[in-house]
Amino acid sequence: HHPSPTTHCPLPTAHYPPPTARFSLLIYSRTHYSPQRSARNPICPSTRLPMHPCLIDGYTSFAVPLTGLKTGTNLLAIRVESFGSNSRWYAGAGLFRPVSLLGHPAVHVATAGGVYVTTPRVDLLTPDGTAASATVAVNISVHNDQSVKADVSAKVQLFEDDTGKLIATKQLVVGNVPAGDNRSAIINFELSHVWTWGPSSPKLYRAAVTLQPGSDVEVVMFGVRSFSFNATHGLVLNGQRVKMYGGCVHHDK
Repeated sequence: HHPSPTTHCPLPTAHYPPPTARFSLLIYSRTHYSPQRSARNPICPSTRLPMHPCLIDGYTSFAVPLTGLKTGTNLLAIRVESFGSNSRWYAGAGLFRPVSLLGHPAVHVATAGGVYVTTPRVDLLTPDGTAASATVAVNISVHNDQSVKADVSAKVQLFEDDTGKLIATKQLVVGNVPAGDNRSAIINFELSHVWTWGPSSPKLYRAAVTLQPGSDVEVVMFGVRSFSFNATHGLVLNGQRVKMYGGCVHHDK
């Protein structure tokens, strides 16, 4: 057991238009440890926002809409409190990842994790496992802060991260997003030749999602790889055995 301090995190000054029917402000925390009570605006003391309780674990990202802002300068402070004894092995408490103030169109990619990529099929093309054909699935979640439903589509593009080369483009119809709610959709790309991610050649790609109508853009990086783990061969990455010499389980490594 060890004491965990209360943490205050003033954000740097930023200038945004006030939240309107066409524009939304959110506070985004990548993660923190111990229950987070609230974020408050000391200039408007009555403004207090409920935050993520973190009662299960302290490693989940979350976002909370900002409301009750006054015209002009606002000061936002984040308070993290640890209650009772901590039975984890010197886990600490407080903010250990960046906290951001995000400005979005009222119809925007959901925060956090509104775009993520999976590779449900990877067929290796070379003996060394450096090339493959693959199915790349781009998962998109859209949030609508408006008081009316919104008909949304998205342009989805795949790029090579190192060269910026465009390798695929598709249009996705997300559909009607209810007012104040989310809607999710998935689009698949069948790629006949991609380079895989591995320790010797960590090739990465980018998926860029542009919502229409509007201008909200979200870009995520991803790699293509196949892996398995069993008692006979251990870890097999892209068809190659990889010896494991131990691991570091600390969250800050």
